[in-house]
Amino acid sequence: MRGTKSKGERNEALQVLYMLDTQGGRTDETLSSLFIKSGLTKRDKAFITQLVYGVLRWRNRLDWIIERFSNRRLKKISPWIVNILRLGVYQLLFLDKVPSAAAVNESVTLARRYGHKGTVSFVNAILREVDRSKEKIDYPDKTKDPTDYLSIFHSHPRWLIERWLKRYDFDKVEKICIANNSIPPLTIRVNTLKTTVEKLKRELEKEIIFVKPCYYSDEGLRLKFGIDFLSLDSFKKGLFQVQDEASILISNLLSPLPESKVLDICAAPGGKTTHIAQMMKNRGEIFATDLRKGRLLMLYENCRRLGIKNVKMFCLDATKPLPFKKDFDGILVDAPCSSFGVLRRNPDIKWQKSELNFDSLSKIQLKILENIGPFLKKGGILVYSICSNEPEESREVIKKFLQKNKDFLIDDPKPYLPKKAWDLINNDGYSESFPYNHEMDGFFGVRLIKKH
Repeated sequence: MRGTKSKGERNEALQVLYMLDTQGGRTDETLSSLFIKSGLTKRDKAFITQLVYGVLRWRNRLDWIIERFSNRRLKKISPWIVNILRLGVYQLLFLDKVPSAAAVNESVTLARRYGHKGTVSFVNAILREVDRSKEKIDYPDKTKDPTDYLSIFHSHPRWLIERWLKRYDFDKVEKICIANNSIPPLTIRVNTLKTTVEKLKRELEKEIIFVKPCYYSDEGLRLKFGIDFLSLDSFKKGLFQVQDEASILISNLLSPLPESKVLDICAAPGGKTTHIAQMMKNRGEIFATDLRKGRLLMLYENCRRLGIKNVKMFCLDATKPLPFKKDFDGILVDAPCSSFGVLRRNPDIKWQKSELNFDSLSKIQLKILENIGPFLKKGGILVYSICSNEPEESREVIKKFLQKNKDFLIDDPKPYLPKKAWDLINNDGYSESFPYNHEMDGFFGVRLIKKH
């Protein structure tokens, strides 16, 4: 990768953005990899995180502004220079504490390193013009072209806005977009195998300032987004796992007994797996599967750090024959999905997914369910979850599964969830959370029981 010898937070942010733009990947994982290897201070890490997530959240609006002021299609500009411009415009429009001169000058310095004399002048001219005109930018009119307005001003792919407008009214879609662009808290699940919620809260308050209990989950705490949790002693000691509140509640739907035998499909990196192990008091057996070896290594490391000892890992495709006995007490299917419920945490997803074929995706989800159904004992529990609220991959998958598999029915989830979380249960017995309504990630979960 070019420019790795160059120092400075903006250069590090540029490296991450370029990698995500050209190679894909997860923002959080890419940043974590950078921070582990670097000697960056906490302040540097916080600024890099702010720059990277800010550019990814607002990329559509930033690109629209760049094209308006440059009269050049971004596809004809080097990815290095495009991302330098995105960083510059983001700082000018969204970061009041960064002086305009610093935003422009630092961007020009980066352009000099990653481009040539012409690109230096190009970057300098665009950013200075944006700085002069940033209060006068005319965005698309929400009444004349609501789709264009939502896509550009609220920075979402146009195809996704069109999709949502077919299902919801304008105001609701705008609320969804605003929530997706909000900065979420860093939510953690307390490892009750090693500590308690109150003990960890007191310990964290010695290391950081902001700590408060989650609203729906009894085991969760909220910290300030951007905190370098990897450096916290409590993290190194395995006292908590980073996990959104909505994700924590999915394991509650399963609520296995300590001596249970559980199958966890698509388990890595292990937030729900280690929570299930915690519920089982590190007893019984958990067979955790995932298609990707690299993700299973993350699950292994999380189990090691948290002190989890009852998990066995398998790298396999859950749509194909499985090498297990058909005697599981509980099965969790955390199915592959669009991940549109976690856009506020992973804004890169907006730009890494072209228009999805939801029919194809739902066929995979249904195939996994039908493949693993026979492995559940009579009276056993099957939980299906996804981090999305799209109907084709949530309720419609379950309806199709139940139509074909008459030995399964929806079980009442209330006895297994904290009482506050009952508000998330709809009339069909599904548990659904929405970022714009519940201040946590968008998750769908259902608890099924096998009758015979």
